[in-house]
Amino acid sequence: KQTILLGDLNAKNTLWGCTANKQHGTELLDFAYDGGFIFLNDKSPTHSSYSYAKSEALDVSIVSSDLSSKYRWNVLDNIGSDHLPLLIEYNSLLRSCDTRRNFLNFKKANWELYRSVIIESIEQTTFPDELEQNWLCFRGIILKSAMAAIPMGNIKNYQANYTHNLPIVKPLIIRRNILSRELLLNDNNSTTTELNRINAEVKRVYAYQRRKRWIEICQGIDVRTPDTKLWKLSKAKNNLKLRKLIVFLLPTPACLSMIGSQLMYLESMIVERAN
Repeated sequence: KQTILLGDLNAKNTLWGCTANKQHGTELLDFAYDGGFIFLNDKSPTHSSYSYAKSEALDVSIVSSDLSSKYRWNVLDNIGSDHLPLLIEYNSLLRSCDTRRNFLNFKKANWELYRSVIIESIEQTTFPDELEQNWLCFRGIILKSAMAAIPMGNIKNYQANYTHNLPIVKPLIIRRNILSRELLLNDNNSTTTELNRINAEVKRVYAYQRRKRWIEICQGIDVRTPDTKLWKLSKAKNNLKLRKLIVFLLPTPACLSMIGSQLMYLESMIVERAN
């Protein structure tokens, strides 16, 4: 998902302009690395402490890697607060590459190379006395070894499934936004009635598409389905009461029999693999 995260996080790290590395800053850095995020900060200070006469970058801005080229980040002049105002500009006209979800393919890992890179890196590294810096050095060795010996793989057939972008939903949302603006300018019963009708239609279409997606997922289950997917489906089925949704959507006996057999097959595979 395209994400932007910003705020007074009070997480200190020299990467974005603080004078020292603290635990919260290291945790935020790990979170950004694991999620593939980019820091917009350019190391300019965003906070000035008048008591301690010290300036640091306590306000952090993070975005998804495919959005980083579309943002411009600037610190403005002081307007009276100890936090400086930030100006973040977004250029929607710039094109960006869609990112694909990746994973570490441990099945193709070269563990001998992994061990040799770790041993060689540890022998060549002088670890500092400070615990946090020591940990960062060790973490860097692990990541370096993993990148050298463990290949990355792409999740197959990945398709972002955003219901609001479907051809049947998008016109309704556009119409709803227009009515909402009209209602702010001129409050009348006819506009309110039409807006309520559009909202009800959007909810109905969302519910239908959600149920339709569940049926497609259940019909795709076979003996090649991974264990992790089976467990996730089983958990989601219990939480969302999938059987009730399917009964409501497909009342015909033939369809009920087909979906029921799929669910029984799913449960039997889960029990068999658990044993």
